Amino acid sequence: MTEQDGSQFLNNRMNATEDKARLAEVEHMASQRFVILLSHERSGSHYLVDMLTSQSPIASLDEICNFNSVNPDKSRASFFRFQHETGIRDSELMLRPNAETRTRFMDLYLRHLAGLVDGQKKILLDIKYGHVHNFEIGWCPSERRPFLLDYLERRNVPVVHLTRADSIAAVASSMIAEKTGVWHRRNSDAEEVVAKVPLPTLKVAYEALALEREKDNFFGWLPGCRFFNVGYEQLAGPETVRSAIMTRVCSFLGLPDRTEFPSRHSKVTPPLGNVVQNFDEVMRVVRLFGGGRLRMVHM
Repeated sequence: MTEQDGSQFLNNRMNATEDKARLAEVEHMASQRFVILLSHERSGSHYLVDMLTSQSPIASLDEICNFNSVNPDKSRASFFRFQHETGIRDSELMLRPNAETRTRFMDLYLRHLAGLVDGQKKILLDIKYGHVHNFEIGWCPSERRPFLLDYLERRNVPVVHLTRADSIAAVASSMIAEKTGVWHRRNSDAEEVVAKVPLPTLKVAYEALALEREKDNFFGWLPGCRFFNVGYEQLAGPETVRSAIMTRVCSFLGLPDRTEFPSRHSKVTPPLGNVVQNFDEVMRVVRLFGGGRLRMVHM
């Protein structure tokens, strides 16, 4: 072996050692500091986040892929801002999004987010089903497990999976919120009389069935990850049920034991029969086209 070969061998060994050290650091940071809240629309995510963060050492960076909630012009936590800035600094990392480059990008993003929050706190990222595609590699058939879940499995990041059993109510609540412009309500807000609104009957059935398929997919994709399932109906039910499930969530995340779980948020949408003008027609169409898959949970 020549002197040059020996020097190259030592450099390779040193680089490999440094890479292993960096990987160990990233894996520890990702698994110990980060929490993913994976959910769909109108599933009570803000309510759950409020209960988690009110008295625990955990901070929420909100919906990082929702540019209406996390403004890319103002917030350094924005996924789209970080992706844009990373593309300027390292175009090769962004131009060919395969599993290797996307993993490097995600490691950089989590390290960036970790620097935005007090080091003593865990960091919760709110990611909706509809946001998951933003993390994808260049080639991903629609029925294949998303890259994000592969990454979370490799980095052992805990996932709280929040779903609502009543897909009809979730879809209708989203449509009502779009019509009224009221997406969230705090306990301090004055109670408003909500006028009845008509909903497009076939669209309710179509989107509720689509949500059922989405939930089925994610329930099938999550095994392998470190995850915990929570139901909206558990959070919106009696206080004893809510406290029991929140105690288990805190235990899963390694958060301190608590006896109370206050939240500033309250339920927005009244029972659908009280707020949907054509409720009977909607339910008739849902029963007709729902194929027996759709059911209402009266809460």
